[in-house]
Amino acid sequence: MGPSRHDTARVSASAAQERPRPATLAVTPAKDTKNLPISTEIGTKVTNGKVQAVVLADASGTALPGKLRDDLTSWVPDNPLKFATAQ
Repeated sequence: MGPSRHDTARVSASAAQERPRPATLAVTPAKDTKNLPISTEIGTKVTNGKVQAVVLADASGTALPGKLRDDLTSWVPDNPLKFATAQ
């Protein structure tokens, strides 16, 4: 004898409760922010997830060298950034 409708509904409700919530990402500074120091760090804040990598590219698409902080809250450029080269 298979599961009853009641048992099937209970399993479906349980599966819905176990679905992971989607991650949200906030990045600072905001797009098109002006007059920032060339040493500006790129801040990251994630809800329901974790930042694993950050790639910052210049206007030509070349990835800039840098590292995530140990606490994963920001990306720090290895060298000062250049003015007016955002993509």
